[in-house]
Amino acid sequence: TVGVGEALGRVALVVVWAVGQLAAIAAVALAVSAYTEHPLVVMASVLGTLIVFGVLSAIPALDWLQPLLLTSGWGAGADVLRDPLPTDGLVTSTVRALCYVAVGGGVVVTRMLTRDA
Repeated sequence: TVGVGEALGRVALVVVWAVGQLAAIAAVALAVSAYTEHPLVVMASVLGTLIVFGVLSAIPALDWLQPLLLTSGWGAGADVLRDPLPTDGLVTSTVRALCYVAVGGGVVVTRMLTRDA
């Protein structure tokens, strides 16, 4: 069994982890918005990307693509319910999300620096 303090710590862990995953999605949206002035294009492209990631992760022939897909690590959030806590899925998906944030941020900075005034 898990005590109250440890349970609250696990809830806090999954909240921080989920915020990190959402930050990766936000970085993709920000990168798309750097190239367009239409907010519906940003929303449609991000939602479309997430749907395509979900479809690609469901195709067994494309298992080699799993390490590149942001959504492939989202099942790791349920790992906080297990005792002992397996951290490998949480760490892997967090590193993947940080890579998406870095690439998205780099695209935004590059676009802003090279944009015509």
